[in-house]
This record gives sequence, structure tokens and C-alpha cells, in this order.
Amino acid sequence: MEDISAKKAAFYKSFELGFFFILHNGRTETDADFQVILERELKRNNLKDTLESKSFLASILIPEIDRLINLHKENRSYGIGLDAPLLQVAVRFKDWLLKKEPIEHKQTEESKPTITAYALMHVYLTMYGGQAVTQQNKKDLVKKYGYSSGEQLRNDFTYYQNEDKRLELNSTNKRSANTHLERYRNILPLLETQNLEAFEAATKDFDKLEKEYNKYY
Repeated sequence: MEDISAKKAAFYKSFELGFFFILHNGRTETDADFQVILERELKRNNLKDTLESKSFLASILIPEIDRLINLHKENRSYGIGLDAPLLQVAVRFKDWLLKKEPIEHKQTEESKPTITAYALMHVYLTMYGGQAVTQQNKKDLVKKYGYSSGEQLRNDFTYYQNEDKRLELNSTNKRSANTHLERYRNILPLLETQNLEAFEAATKDFDKLEKEYNKYY
């Protein structure tokens, strides 16, 4: 069994040293720099380049950054010395890592959410202060998701803002019912990383739909 504590300790130290390297060599803290640090830690810890490994590194890094920030605020000394520039880089790295979560991985065409699923996702996000699909942003959003029809994204978003439509399950067509459930299966992991309240609301609706499905089929 792997010594997780040893991995954490090694990662924390190399994480700090990596930022000092960036700062002391006059490099700009870009996404590319952050990606290099992440990939370096995979190699250093003999971890494969997989979603699970990257998620592991993210899970131990984010709390450590929070700890460094708190230490800095309390004016305590830390190891090789925590200074303001390092703190600023750490905060930016944390923001980058959170935006990147779940860590990038390629989806197959079969598992990729449809335009309709993304529209449904935005409905739940909007319930808790997230971004709505509007006439102004529909093209940019659909392009971000790898599609081209902003009009469909907007129309589906408007359609699913109606709760009755979201919770409507085809009781005579199993394939259609499965398709709607699959939309939820695809967006729940995305919602979990973006907005927990939206995730919980979508999960409750998914549970209701599954119960209906089991009654019919």
C-alpha cells in the first residue's frame, strides 16, 4: 500500500520549490507554467497521467495552499520562507486548479454531453447565481462545449426552465426516457465541481426521474 503521507510531504515541498523557481527565474506565472508543475509532480511521485492521479494531486494541493495563505495572514514563518509574491502565485495556482477541475480529460463522442444536456446544466446553475444562456452569449457558450448551434442551446435552456418539462419522462418510449436520464448522468459530475447547490437540486430531480422510470420500465 502506498504511503500517502509521504507523497503529500514530498509534494508540498516540491510545490513550494517549484514556485520559487518560477519567481526567481523571472518567469510569468501562466497556465503553461502551472501545467508544467502539475505534470512534474506526476512524474516525481511515479503517478500515471490519469484523471485519478491528477485529481489526487489537486485534492492535496488545494488545502495546502489554503494553509499557506492562513499562515501568511497570521505572520508566521514557514519552512524556506513564505513571501508575498509567492503567496500571490499560490492563490493564482489555486484558482487555476479549481477552474480546471475536474482536471482535463478527453471525452469520447458517446460520453460527451449533448447541447440539450448543457442547456439543462445551465438551468440548474442559474438557480444558484450561475450563468444563464442568453441571446448574447449563446454562440460563445456552445462553441466552448464543442458545438455550433447556439440557437438550440438557447431554446433548450428556455424549455427546461419549466420545471414540469424537466421532470417529464416519456412513459411509453423507453429509449426517450433513457435519453433524458442520460442527460442528468452527464451533467451531474460537471455540476458537482461548479456549484454544489445546483448539483444537489439536479440530483434530487434525477432521483425522482429514476423512480418514475422504474415504475414504467
